[in-house]
Amino acid sequence: MPSTMKVAGLFAGIGGIELGFQRALGDAVETELLCEWWQPARKVLAARFDGIPIHPDVRELRDLPKDLDVLPQVSPAPTCRRPAAQPASPEPRPAWSRTSSRLCASPAARVTGCRGC
Repeated sequence: MPSTMKVAGLFAGIGGIELGFQRALGDAVETELLCEWWQPARKVLAARFDGIPIHPDVRELRDLPKDLDVLPQVSPAPTCRRPAAQPASPEPRPAWSRTSSRLCASPAARVTGCRGC
């Protein structure tokens, strides 16, 4: 295992998972990229992760940083907690899911992932 573990967060929210890695492992973790669409959450990310690139839309993210070790991908909350009255998406796999699968399959990423919902 490399001396520094490289992390990038898709659907980062306020960076709880990435911050947990940093608090648990200290200097052994480098956050390379965060991706979050919600502006209030991006403000929190900018304050917590000064100088780390924050991409606003996972669907437009073309590549992941090279040699990532971990890619936390907690599914977007509305997908996990959809109210019963709200109809399910007609798409078998939402765009965010197809995009994260494409990014993980990229040759630049040698990713072992965290996934949860």
